[in-house]
Amino acid sequence: MTLNKIKVSIGEYKMKLYFAILLICISSFGHTAVSIWPDSSAPCNGTLQACINASNEGDTVEIHTNSPVNEDLIVHVALSVVAGIGYSPVFTSGNSLRINTTSSGGAISVAVKGLTFEQGLISVRITSRPLIIYIENNAILENIPDFPAVYISSTNIALSESVIHVNYNNIKIDSSNSSSAPISAITIIKGLESTGPLSGELTNNTLDLAGLDTIGINISVNNDSDLSLDIIGNEIYGGSFSGINARRNFSTGTTELNIVSNAFYQKSPIINSSGISIRNDSGATNVNIINNTKINGSFGVKLTENSGTLTAKVHSNIVAFTTQGFDFGSGVAVNNDYNLYYQNASSIGFTPGAHSINADPKIMGWQNARLRPGSPALESGNLLGLLLVAGAPLIDADGLLRVKNSSNVGPGVIDIGAYEAGDTSIYHVNTSTSGHITTIDNPITNNLVNLDSLHITYNANPEYADFTNNDNEGLYYSSGFWRIFNENIVSLPTGASFNVSKFASTNNTFEHLVTSSGASSSTINKQGLDGAPQKILQLSQHWINVYNISPPGLIYIAGHWRIVNFDLNNIPIGSNFNVYYQDKSKSAYEHIAKSSNISDNTFTYLDNPIINGVSCAQIQVTQSASQSVFNNSPIGVVYNKVIGRWEIFNQNTSVNMPVNATFHVLINPAQIAECMDVIFKDDFE
Repeated sequence: MTLNKIKVSIGEYKMKLYFAILLICISSFGHTAVSIWPDSSAPCNGTLQACINASNEGDTVEIHTNSPVNEDLIVHVALSVVAGIGYSPVFTSGNSLRINTTSSGGAISVAVKGLTFEQGLISVRITSRPLIIYIENNAILENIPDFPAVYISSTNIALSESVIHVNYNNIKIDSSNSSSAPISAITIIKGLESTGPLSGELTNNTLDLAGLDTIGINISVNNDSDLSLDIIGNEIYGGSFSGINARRNFSTGTTELNIVSNAFYQKSPIINSSGISIRNDSGATNVNIINNTKINGSFGVKLTENSGTLTAKVHSNIVAFTTQGFDFGSGVAVNNDYNLYYQNASSIGFTPGAHSINADPKIMGWQNARLRPGSPALESGNLLGLLLVAGAPLIDADGLLRVKNSSNVGPGVIDIGAYEAGDTSIYHVNTSTSGHITTIDNPITNNLVNLDSLHITYNANPEYADFTNNDNEGLYYSSGFWRIFNENIVSLPTGASFNVSKFASTNNTFEHLVTSSGASSSTINKQGLDGAPQKILQLSQHWINVYNISPPGLIYIAGHWRIVNFDLNNIPIGSNFNVYYQDKSKSAYEHIAKSSNISDNTFTYLDNPIINGVSCAQIQVTQSASQSVFNNSPIGVVYNKVIGRWEIFNQNTSVNMPVNATFHVLINPAQIAECMDVIFKDDFE
């Protein structure tokens, strides 16, 4: 062995040792006590309630069963009740989860995640101590009569701030069995005794509201304290009283609301649904109503000031086919512009701004308000108004990037309404009988040389007996066409198929060129990604003149994302990658393989209501080492018809899917709506 080779070997050894030390640090940081239910030993070998009662403040109780749970739970300490990864526990009809903490002290986290309630309630009361609340990825199939489905009440007399995160839930309510009205899917109320401020977010929830006198999100401030909420990217079907309803009753303190990128639909042809209603009876309310869509039904935006001050910015919204488009009450200070309004029977106090549009929005359909090509709402919104919503995730009602540039007219242009157009998808099948290359021939990619926004994922085609390619695929451009190839220059099977996505973003897509040799990883230095471990990324190899035959993936270390070869072999200098990134959402998330979701050794199945049962979905996946595991295999996705789920699998079937293998998953709901023929639902053409 030469001296140079010895130096390279030592350098590689140091890099791998460096990774090992860092991963040990990552995996051992910040754990609290976790109890598993059901367990073989006490106290969790009996009822779930007994397991909860034996837990301490700050603990987590993980439910590891798919069997029905027939318990009505009451929790008196600040702890979390969550589904174990890969499990989908269902609480039977009439059973709920109520968290009512009575202890005092500093802020502490409470989480309710991954649970399904056939008919039930998730309730959290903030009393004697501030809480950080996470209610995420739950499903409530029906509310208990006279009760909301999710109820958060703040009567905290401490001055410290509580924070709520109500995200990615699917909730159905029906008011027909209730005697009191209105009934809401989500209620947030600050009670009379509360003095502590409350802030947080309600993002990417899907709310289905049946019956009369329903509200999607109901917010009430009944005390002299502050409330600040971001309500972003929710889809609300129904809401005869209101889709989003907020009211302030007391004079000291301020309500701050950012209502952004929400879509409101008619649920029933005989019960009109409504949009956004803000009422200020005392004190001050400031609201940004930006990039929302209200189609059909009663009213779009209603602003009422009875006393105090109500200030509103109403920008870049679509309000069309309603009985009353806008209702701006006297005394309300409204900054109104860039809105698209069309065929609303009437409006009150509404004077269109200089950049507003009175024209058919040309949406896909009554239940699909995404924009058609040629819509006047395309790239006609006000980006500045959106960017002033500080700290809010820049995602739309699909959970995808809000800021895109679909026609390359320059940065900083957004669409009007809840959905941002521009991302496109292709399902590509190799029809060649020989060679390691297949050509994509499609107008969305042809003759476009510099596409750092192009990504691929192998999609195993069940129509062919041999549907595994077992190689690491890449992209390259030549003579007007983009092509997919095997990095190891092995033959690509006839029928090999791929999900091909072209993202419309110009700011969140880029190429990363490896400029240093002798390492199994390469550091990404990118504003927007640096210092952001929570981002979801997609990675595809983009050949310029160097082959990288190893399976690539991602890891976040020391403030930076890094591209890593998952066999820990060195990445050749000159290797090039397309990178896409965005905030976590209902459509962009991390999947972790566990024994509960690994099947047939090499598969791990996904559980997301957007793609469950949808065989035509075109999913993008990228490997991650966030759980300190490197899965050394090319990966792909396949639809399992037996269980109605999508699975990520190792194309090298001799490599088992390791527990804690991790993947970044990206879904395009617009593509799914199109392939499921939602476009012309209700004969809207």
